[in-house]
Amino acid sequence: MVSPPYDRVHYISQSESREAILSWFSNEQVMREEKEAFIDALVNFQDRCDSFFSYQTYFLAAEAIALFLDCSQADAIVGQLLKWSYAFCRTSKSDWKTYPQALTIAAREALKRTDIKRVANRLAEIVHTTDSLVVLRRAAVELGKLNPGDESAIAALEQLVQYTQLLHDRFKAVSSLIEVDLQNALIIPALIEIVYADLRSDSRWVVRDVLWKFREIAIGNEAAIAVVVELLEGLKSGLELPSDEYLGRDDVFLCNQCAETLGFIGVVAK
Repeated sequence: MVSPPYDRVHYISQSESREAILSWFSNEQVMREEKEAFIDALVNFQDRCDSFFSYQTYFLAAEAIALFLDCSQADAIVGQLLKWSYAFCRTSKSDWKTYPQALTIAAREALKRTDIKRVANRLAEIVHTTDSLVVLRRAAVELGKLNPGDESAIAALEQLVQYTQLLHDRFKAVSSLIEVDLQNALIIPALIEIVYADLRSDSRWVVRDVLWKFREIAIGNEAAIAVVVELLEGLKSGLELPSDEYLGRDDVFLCNQCAETLGFIGVVAK
């Protein structure tokens, strides 16, 4: 029998203690039953410090299951971390509550150190089963960040980009796709389509967002440059016509944004 390196859970606040505990979990000579018992102690630890140590021991258990992959509580641990981390993972009424920001941040960090494959599988399950487009987008983004190149995340966001009707929501979908697959071939064409659609609606608010996005991702892109040049020329010709004072100021502002954007992406506007 290989005894756990510490019998007091408070010691986990010390880095050397955490390293020793994780080393113990990686030791193949330790029996499964002993590891299960230690995980159970970590997960169910209670303190009198507003749960400070309780959360710390839970996060340590999450880290330990990355070394103890067949732990019987692994799915539950990962599920709890996701609930603490993201509102879209709180599916039952009992989970509909707001957690302290410090806990959310700590839980998201813990997700990076636990069994990544198990986390990715859970997020992929949400992507494939949710009826909410908002949840789908959020879950796909987190899945894409956690597992770069994940096909499920990219495919889900591509679907949103292609079939979302509301311009603002479609722009969010494109922005999310940029986060997980910057070189995706749908991104620039979708942003260009959003520009034309927004102009037809006389809104022009989403156009501003697209121009900022072009500055980030479309440097030297001929298609993006062409649409901004076309937009700028159209606005300049429109400014020569009598118009409402408010709309005139609005168009002047958008003209300036187009000129600045062209400077960013590779053309000096004249």
